[in-house]
Amino acid sequence: LDVFLERSPFAVPAARLLSLIEEGHFQGYVSAASFPVLFYILSREASKEVARTSLEKLHTLLAIAPVDERVVSRALVSDFSDFEDAVQYYSALGVKAHFIITRNTRNFSASELPVFSPDEMLALIESGDPALQARFGLD
Repeated sequence: LDVFLERSPFAVPAARLLSLIEEGHFQGYVSAASFPVLFYILSREASKEVARTSLEKLHTLLAIAPVDERVVSRALVSDFSDFEDAVQYYSALGVKAHFIITRNTRNFSASELPVFSPDEMLALIESGDPALQARFGLD
């Protein structure tokens, strides 16, 4: 969202992460639940054309983490204070993600996966620490 709406200063690290995914440094996922939400916000803040083009780009870059009955059931009984975040989390678990990247890290206190802000993830990647990079499936 930050990239497509060019939200400064957040767009720069998010765009860099998308570039690293495009270059094959790691696999990125987006929850299927994100698409209608993103379309709504982008349509409202920009236009339907911008929304569609942006989501098509996102769809080519990232694999889709499904939202199924198991994800919804687990999200409904979770300790997450925000249902949408719970759905994001359990869809990430469903694809065996190594971590979650979000600017909203505080809403993921119930997460057993490591949760990084875009800036934190870039710092980890740029650290060059092979043990850390291997732990998180980074190339």
